Amino acid sequence: MKNIKQLIYNMLQSILPEMWAINLWVQYVKHNPAYSENTHQYGYFLSKKKSKKRYCILRYPKFYGIGAVMKHSLLQCEWAVRNQMIPVIDYEWDYYYAEDVIGRDNGWEYVFKPNASLQEIVEQGNNMYVFVGAIGGRYADKLTKRELGSKDGRVIFAEENWREYYRNLNMLSNKWWRLHDDVAARYEAFFSKLFSPDMKILGVALREEFSIDAEKEKMEELKQHPHHLTLDEMIRVIKEYKTRWECTHVFVTTYFEDSIIKLKEEFGDALLYTDRRRVLYEQFHEIRRLVEDQYYRTNKRREFVEWIKSDDEQAQIIDTSDKNTMIEYVEEIYGLSLCDCLIAGKSGGALCACAWNGGKYKEMEILSDNNDSILY
Repeated sequence: MKNIKQLIYNMLQSILPEMWAINLWVQYVKHNPAYSENTHQYGYFLSKKKSKKRYCILRYPKFYGIGAVMKHSLLQCEWAVRNQMIPVIDYEWDYYYAEDVIGRDNGWEYVFKPNASLQEIVEQGNNMYVFVGAIGGRYADKLTKRELGSKDGRVIFAEENWREYYRNLNMLSNKWWRLHDDVAARYEAFFSKLFSPDMKILGVALREEFSIDAEKEKMEELKQHPHHLTLDEMIRVIKEYKTRWECTHVFVTTYFEDSIIKLKEEFGDALLYTDRRRVLYEQFHEIRRLVEDQYYRTNKRREFVEWIKSDDEQAQIIDTSDKNTMIEYVEEIYGLSLCDCLIAGKSGGALCACAWNGGKYKEMEILSDNNDSILY
């Protein structure tokens, strides 16, 4: 049945203007009892009134990391523009969407300037053309997909001609990732002090939680992500490439204090990093198991979010939706993009750093992924 529905939807898209096809699908979902409990997850029109400015609200749930939202936004914002709409990103917890709330606590605006005010759109929505996209919708502009060589609308790592590919991504990132003035000033001031022109810096993106054996630990979420080398394995790789590429310093991005301690022992004053708040790996690993169980048990509902934001110190460890945590994480990505060379396993943050860098790395190595994840 699902395949038949997809076939019908694809056929509508092939013979009708895209927004007409979407409108028909919206009506189908709205009036089909099978979708009654989760209608909010699909796209809908806040209003279809003719107006000089047309808006597209792109919704991303906060169980996505900000790096994932950043990379998804590039093709989706272009798609909105091709359909004569101004894209506005709304990065919220799921339950707000279920309650038909827009822009209550928009995580995107912690870091980036909005293209328009969500509050004003909601207040005046009945007098304007406003399309509210499906949660995590896979909208992608066909022309941009061809230019990037993206078959399914995903922004992924380049396997060849990477300089040209990241130059193209950089042009898109300059359009859609516009840092707030105070955030941009903070980043520029910090890295102007940390990095100096006489350094040749090897950027290293660590995602130690991706080195967990997801199959062995029965952690379903991690099975979808790339499998990374362990920290000890990465240290050997860092030493090899630091020597091969004649780098003087190593800038590392990591959420774990243990990694900073161990890397300091290996690289001493040659190690560079931001002063973000970090956690201990074992503590994170244990609570991550509890979180994944709670996350799926509550079906991503309000109870999970309230639990994660509770006074429980352990739950706070993995609350990446916090404003300061998000600003600090994007700061690391920004710093990674300023390095001379890059070593990274596949992750959203590393991919965003490549886009921000625009193909200017002198050398780059994206490590192989034993999980063969299609997400990156």
